[in-house]
Amino acid sequence: SSYCFGTKPWITINAFSMGAWATGINMGIALQRNGIVKNTGPDIGKILHTLEFFGTGYDYVITGYPPFIKQLYDHALEINFPWQEYHLSALLGGEGMSEGLRDYLLPGFKKVFSGYGATDLEIGIGGETPLSIAIRRLARENAAVRHALFGEESRLPMIFQYNPVMHYVEVNDNRELIFTITRRSMLSPRIRYNIHDEGGVCRYDEMAEKLKAA
Repeated sequence: SSYCFGTKPWITINAFSMGAWATGINMGIALQRNGIVKNTGPDIGKILHTLEFFGTGYDYVITGYPPFIKQLYDHALEINFPWQEYHLSALLGGEGMSEGLRDYLLPGFKKVFSGYGATDLEIGIGGETPLSIAIRRLARENAAVRHALFGEESRLPMIFQYNPVMHYVEVNDNRELIFTITRRSMLSPRIRYNIHDEGGVCRYDEMAEKLKAA
């Protein structure tokens, strides 16, 4: 079988750490369900060699932590690697990403998305979508929208969409997110699991009303 991300067959380069945390291993296993995966870990030399070896005839998705993806991109530019000849997208995770970093990366990547999860919980709880990114970027530019969504929060939170059939998310009195994974296929149940991330939950219709009011 063949797999396509755009118009070409695609390869995922998994640049998450493969030793210190289980995230890299879990990501590699999960991504294998969708296509070819090269697990390089955060090794710039191996990643650039992989691109050179397979060439420009593929679409590539590079996964990794936001600071490392920036470091990779900067290094490629510094050594005059023919970055623009490749069709590259980035899937980031592990920590928050600013819209400024997305702006910085977009000239070198066709798409830049982040996912939300945790190694001890589940890696694929939520994900950025074109809609969630558009709302966050609108909040960055429009103070009324930012206040309507986030109140007096000084930081610009990330916005993810998730499937409430797969994950039940609550918020406690300390504004921490509480997760319950509702699939029966989980080997080790996660019930009201707290990883001490601050955040909030907003239904689609509630989000629409907040935006409409602003």
